[in-house]
Amino acid sequence: GKGKLLPLKNIKVGSEMSGKVVDLCSFGAFVQTKYAIPGTHAGCALLHISQIQDKKVNDINDVLKKGQLIENARFISVDEEKGEVRISLRKKKARRKSLKQMRVGDVIEGKILSITDYGAFVDVNCKNSALMHKSQMSEKKVDDVADIVKVGQKVRVQITDVDMKKKNMACSMCTSNGRKKVNIAGIIDRMNKGESVDKEVGQLDGDSLDTLKTQLKVCDMISELESSLDGEEVGIWKKN
Repeated sequence: GKGKLLPLKNIKVGSEMSGKVVDLCSFGAFVQTKYAIPGTHAGCALLHISQIQDKKVNDINDVLKKGQLIENARFISVDEEKGEVRISLRKKKARRKSLKQMRVGDVIEGKILSITDYGAFVDVNCKNSALMHKSQMSEKKVDDVADIVKVGQKVRVQITDVDMKKKNMACSMCTSNGRKKVNIAGIIDRMNKGESVDKEVGQLDGDSLDTLKTQLKVCDMISELESSLDGEEVGIWKKN
């Protein structure tokens, strides 16, 4: 016969179990355990329909049968007072990292949480979301963020900045090469506006510095050329 059922307090939430489906109903399945769970389905834990698989289940009879053996389910909740025990077949979600654990340069499969005029916030499996400025979405100029990304879309991003003081971080969809181009374009833009770029220039690597110097020379040559042509429009700079 059956061994003696163990008390509910012995159940460790997170531990795995196997057992047969004793009964099915519209909202889930009752699965036999070795614990003394009270109620109409004595000794059974509830496998709720939402916990059978990651994909939504419309009809439980499509995925489970009475008498079927359920393996590698895990206990997700135990209410000793109500005598209710729930199990799940879904994989445990990875724990979110703290901002401290995030590293510049990490490449992450993220998901777009929300969109603003100036960029998008990305879920990068951290307790804080990362801002992706629209200049970091494409190597071409982005006018409308919604043209590039949609809420819920999965994106591959690289963490480009982690600011512990402000408790935020930034990410980019550009390749590192593309990011260099974007950064240099941004620096030149700010120089043209007469803003200070010391910090940005200080962060550039050797290659990028050379590129910047070359670009600035080209800028100078073009402005000289423009003034010598007495303000006529010159097409060189128009082409990307």
